[in-house]
Amino acid sequence: MTYIKEIENDLQQNSDLDKNLTLLVDISIKNKTLKFENLDDLNIKILEKAKVVTLSSNTYRINQYSHFGYKFYKAYKKIFKVRLTKKFEKIAKFLEEVDTEFNAGKFKQGFSRLKNELWIFAILETHKKFKIDFSDYIASQELNVDNREIYSFSEAYSTALPYLNINPKTFYLNSKQLIKWTKSDANINISLGIVLNGIKAKTISDSKFGLECFEYAINEKEIEIDLLIPLISGLYSKKGISFFENYLEKLINKEEYSVSIICGLSNVDSIEKEEAELFLKLYEEIDKKNPNILIQLPKLLFAILGSNKLRKNSKYFKICFSHLNELISTDNQNIIYFILRTQEYKSDHIEERVKLTLNLIEKPHFTIKKHLRLIDQFLWDLKDIRFFEKVVNALAVNCSFQPVSEYLNTSIYEFMKNNKVDFDKCLIKLLTNDKASRRFLGLNIFNEISQHNYTFEFDILSLNHLDQYKLWVSVCQSYREPKYVIPCLIPLFKSSSSLVKEAFICKMEEYSENYGGFVTDEIKSNLDLNDQDSKDILERIETHRDQFYSNNILVKQNIKELNPFYTQFKGIKQYDRLFQKQINQSFKEAEKNSIFGMIGGSNVILAKGGGWKLGNRKGISKLGTVGASFSLPRDYFINPTEFDLHNNYELHRDWTDSDFKLIKEYLKNE
Repeated sequence: MTYIKEIENDLQQNSDLDKNLTLLVDISIKNKTLKFENLDDLNIKILEKAKVVTLSSNTYRINQYSHFGYKFYKAYKKIFKVRLTKKFEKIAKFLEEVDTEFNAGKFKQGFSRLKNELWIFAILETHKKFKIDFSDYIASQELNVDNREIYSFSEAYSTALPYLNINPKTFYLNSKQLIKWTKSDANINISLGIVLNGIKAKTISDSKFGLECFEYAINEKEIEIDLLIPLISGLYSKKGISFFENYLEKLINKEEYSVSIICGLSNVDSIEKEEAELFLKLYEEIDKKNPNILIQLPKLLFAILGSNKLRKNSKYFKICFSHLNELISTDNQNIIYFILRTQEYKSDHIEERVKLTLNLIEKPHFTIKKHLRLIDQFLWDLKDIRFFEKVVNALAVNCSFQPVSEYLNTSIYEFMKNNKVDFDKCLIKLLTNDKASRRFLGLNIFNEISQHNYTFEFDILSLNHLDQYKLWVSVCQSYREPKYVIPCLIPLFKSSSSLVKEAFICKMEEYSENYGGFVTDEIKSNLDLNDQDSKDILERIETHRDQFYSNNILVKQNIKELNPFYTQFKGIKQYDRLFQKQINQSFKEAEKNSIFGMIGGSNVILAKGGGWKLGNRKGISKLGTVGASFSLPRDYFINPTEFDLHNNYELHRDWTDSDFKLIKEYLKNE
């Protein structure tokens, strides 16, 4: 934000800019827009040079709102014939009328930034002319859902603070009330950060005033922690270590001040060697038994790590990460959450941050449910598949056989979108690993992504033949539906290893015993049937399927003793009766709060063509449909318990050299 006097000086020294700005504002107000397609009447180059507007997609948009906003503010004051008054409520009402008149019921893009400038000009101009400190206006406001003025005023007042001449007591009371507003449950999202930044900026611009406010604040009966933080941060940024030695050192060990001092110091503008040594000294000496203080200490460490004034390989960074590792080793969920959340937004020290994450995963108090989503965001931000692989392997060791795909989906889909080949390699490594815990996670991830017609972009035929064999064994192990399994494994029909090819064909034959035509249909849609070899493979699998069904399934159709409908007729009828009774009860319950009751309909008529209508209305509303289906392998229905036991055993069993001894011998002799 530029001070009014500076804007006026700029416009006085550049009459062409002043003239074209006036014309631009007139066009904006006349057409109620902040986007302009035709500005032939203006010298657009002057406005572009001053960065007032920029061209984007053949449309000029406001880029610099301070000069434009000042002229806009002046123009609307003239339109509404507004005269300044000590009663800021009247000026606030005028600003809300501008909002209503300009937007005309449809909010214009960019107006929120412009509106903030209008409020700033109104605050600065009123303060300059009448010396008001806004305490009366703030005290008169009631925080409720409809009071949008509070949001506008808080943001503008906080930005204008460095230019306001207010005594320390009033400044303190005003700031305290603004902070209170930010914590209210009212549906007005006032930013605490904007308020605190305004207080800090005021303190830096006038350190003498800031010191008076600080002394006033620490002598209050009830310490306002959030207000002390920007005062401390601003004063240290301005005065340096001397401020700590003269004022803070004697307060740091007092519980009521410790949190404010730690948070304030961690937000100073420049952290160099002197600050790093001070922060680490405080970390070592401060009382860590107090949980309210302990949770703030990582802020000092992250402040050092975020410094661009220290050497890249500074010893301070190593010490900080050592302390962070100490903190996550304690079972303090608040500290762990803060560390994970904060490191997500850091852009350097990547290797150390990954080690910190891996260290957390190794701790007994680490849980997937509590921590993995934050790690997922961290991996998404890194966009490096190597670190993703390290984290997944650590999870396989420390959280064996626990599904993770639900918690890692952000990073998983990021890699699939932008780094597919490397992601495929990582996934294949997991799927072909001899350790069952790694294969389990590989399958868990594969089962998540294969719901979207997943295929490998990585050429799986470039794998060694043993890994090709292991890949189809792993993917087919859980007997998922063919549409999820076959598309990614289709290339194995072209394997240069006759053993891998033949074994995979045999597996598809066995798969067809469980899923019948689903297997052959999926193969047919993915194979090039103009190729004779592919055509022969399909015919072979179809023949095996037909023979198996003819010998084992179709022959039973006419034997009533083998048909569940006959052998379990009483059970089916009983289930049907109970189901009908329960569904009728559900309909009765639904009627009480049905949408038809809400919209005043007493009778719902099902109309021809699949729709419904209310009363005598002519319109017919189409019925919506929601449906889902899935298939289970035939073996499951024969003996579900045995099927589950066998598959769970295979999924949880490590592979050994003896499992593939014969396969290796065959491959060696090919």
